[in-house]
Amino acid sequence: MQAVPAYRADIDGLRALAVAAVILFHADVPGFGGGYVGVDVFFVISGYLITQLLAGSARQPLGTHLKDFYLRRARRILPALLATCLIVAAAAAAFVLPWDLENIGKYLAATSAQSTNIAAWVEGLGYFQSKLPRNPLTHFWSIAIEEQFYILYPITLVLIGRYLPRYRTGALLGLGLLSFAVCVWGSYHAPAANYFLAPSRGWELLLGASLATSAPRPLKSALANEVLAALALAALAAAVCLYGPATRFPGAYALVPCGAAALLIHTGRHGPTWIRRFLSLRPLVFTGLISYSLYLAHFPVLTLFGYYNIVAVGPAELGLLVALIYLIAMLSFRWVETPIRARAVLRSARGFVAAALTVNLLVLLTGATLWLSHGLPRRFPPEMRVRGGEWLFDSDYITKCSYIPLAEVAAGGLCSFGPQRADAPRALVWGDSHAMALLPAYEKLAKAHQIRLYFAVHSSCRPLLGVTNRSMNDAQRVGCGEFNAAVAQAVRRLDPRVLILNAHWIDADADLIPRSDAGAEAGESNFSRGLRGTLQETGSDDRSVCVVLDVPTYPYDMPSAVGVARKRGMSEDFLKLTRAQALDQYRGPERDVRALEQRGVLRSADPKDLLCPADACSYEAGGQLLYWDSDHLSWTGAQYVAGAIDGCFQDLLRMTTRK
Repeated sequence: MQAVPAYRADIDGLRALAVAAVILFHADVPGFGGGYVGVDVFFVISGYLITQLLAGSARQPLGTHLKDFYLRRARRILPALLATCLIVAAAAAAFVLPWDLENIGKYLAATSAQSTNIAAWVEGLGYFQSKLPRNPLTHFWSIAIEEQFYILYPITLVLIGRYLPRYRTGALLGLGLLSFAVCVWGSYHAPAANYFLAPSRGWELLLGASLATSAPRPLKSALANEVLAALALAALAAAVCLYGPATRFPGAYALVPCGAAALLIHTGRHGPTWIRRFLSLRPLVFTGLISYSLYLAHFPVLTLFGYYNIVAVGPAELGLLVALIYLIAMLSFRWVETPIRARAVLRSARGFVAAALTVNLLVLLTGATLWLSHGLPRRFPPEMRVRGGEWLFDSDYITKCSYIPLAEVAAGGLCSFGPQRADAPRALVWGDSHAMALLPAYEKLAKAHQIRLYFAVHSSCRPLLGVTNRSMNDAQRVGCGEFNAAVAQAVRRLDPRVLILNAHWIDADADLIPRSDAGAEAGESNFSRGLRGTLQETGSDDRSVCVVLDVPTYPYDMPSAVGVARKRGMSEDFLKLTRAQALDQYRGPERDVRALEQRGVLRSADPKDLLCPADACSYEAGGQLLYWDSDHLSWTGAQYVAGAIDGCFQDLLRMTTRK
């Protein structure tokens, strides 16, 4: 086994770049849409350094070797992590609304069990797609992956090194390739699991591990080494600046930041390149040294301040927040990380383990209390304790109507409401989560009019054929296209008398791109083209088509914004939205719908007629919030606009009356 090499300042400099990218990404700074790749750089560095530590003391007895390793890792990870958990819990309890504090409690409990990544995956919202206020502990998913990796990897590496030393690097590469294959497959078929779970991330750590166990020959030319290091840094910068939420990540795209990190580590150990000198600059090195505390602190500060402030901050305020994050990280490094890691505090292993277990238990109990108490609701008056639309994700509706196999959808096996008689008049609602939010209204109307109402919904998937969403990644586009094709078959099979199209139409034309150039009409918008494609694929002379126009979109998560504003005694004027502003949000799509309506092709229904009857739009009625978040109505809100949607059924009711 090779000896542990000397400390390398350039690796801490690389850490600094990685954590800076992550912070700027989470701060929504323009130009850093791919800053999340900093986490992947951390994984490569971690695999490299951990493998060196394990290899450097491999001559110890196996039990002693592993015990020392796990104690070092625990001293490195747990003190600052657990301290951050308790501080976040205390800060959140001061002003975070019950439903959001309950979610924080879940993540506290998961963190104590080294499973925050699993909690994020189970939540099922995806890393980029969630419209909920960001949980200040979500970023712990990456720490959980490392913790899970540390459980199995040291034993595996030590056993391979002792009993199959000649195959050590080959075995690590083989495991890495298997993990990479899972990652590429998951990027197409299970994006959320692929992002958050360890099997598809393990290859990144194993890439660094393989670099540590092998000794690739240095390039003969110093110039070539310089050029390779410069190209690696440029590739990393390109990923940070050019990647974004639509990138299918991780997957093949992750090779760029991970390969760049590996090359920077490799070229840096074969001579003092200009890039190594740059990464060894003292400000970068110090930032790298405190990078763990920076990573822990940045997301809670950004999230909790944003939650409390409600209104987005400007560049000056953001600069002050980043400075505050840096100060907190420095204090954490000086007074929490360093004393325990250097054994100035809790010197004995037994004392440290006892203290760590006690504090970890405290984090677990705190999380369980916040979770099981539903966020300590008695901190607020009764009217502020209920989110109003939480049923949307908690009831069986979402499971019943949203997760039906495509073959069953195509065969007409959709969920339905109202009378289940075969002779009942039929209607079908086709849309995205905005249609799901209006389900209470549809169900109410179906029962009132004795209509069997079928429901076909897919999150973020507009019922438009022949066009696709620009903001989606490739896997989402394929899934949406397959779902819409299946629903078109279901419409032909079920032959409903009314087809209702209901989706989030905001910026629809800007967000849509045609799947091909064939069939385009001169001057036709992408939205109008997609709508025409849907009508052509599902058309029937006897069928009435109704487009439900969208509800106003607010710039804030309304339950949280209203709750915090009232908790702080703030005026709610900044939350108000005028009817003119609401109409302007949907000007393009609604113009196309109105034009088709004037030609008699379809009819429309507009919930804004009830939500914005005068100059101002309403987000509350009778003391109940009408919104579940920024653009989905709550249960109360759906009931509130039922009268506007009722117009979609008028043709069907007239046909039924004539019969």
